[in-house]
Amino acid sequence: NLFRIAIGMEQRAAAYFDRCAQDSAADAGSHQLYRELAAEEREHADLLRTEYARWRTGKPGHVLDQGR
Repeated sequence: NLFRIAIGMEQRAAAYFDRCAQDSAADAGSHQLYRELAAEEREHADLLRTEYARWRTGKPGHVLDQGR
């Protein structure tokens, strides 16, 4: 389903940015940027996992409810 596809894409993006961080010098500005991007992708994957679990149990999405 689309949730699993999206979660997989976020995980792959996090792994990519982790590799980029590992390949860059620790004191380079890009190193910290890659680490931050990887962390964001992991957060996205976590959010999608939460929403997927809610969807599977028939609960409304948490993200959409926050704006109301």
